[in-house]
Amino acid sequence: MNKLKLLFLLFINLNVIADEGMWEPYELPKLESELKKSGFTKDVASLSNLFEHPMSAIVSLGGCSAAFVSPEGLIATNYHCIESSFLQYNSSDDENLFETGFFSKIQG
Repeated sequence: MNKLKLLFLLFINLNVIADEGMWEPYELPKLESELKKSGFTKDVASLSNLFEHPMSAIVSLGGCSAAFVSPEGLIATNYHCIESSFLQYNSSDDENLFETGFFSKIQG
């Protein structure tokens, strides 16, 4: 029983400090001093407004993220993010995008 208590106390008394991770945009102004210390030189407040550039370029694809890369709506993301949504719903018997692949046409 004493060994169990000692083991429990060892884990309870550990000080865990993490300064890395992924924060929500609304949390960034609270981290401004830490960001500046690490060398970030941009305006932190501009990253907390989801309706202004550059944050307005972020797209949610049902659990995946993407970003607009053109004014016409072209987005960049990972293949697995569009595999079950875009490819499945835009494939047909005549054109199987899983087999043939796809690419974005350049306008202009």
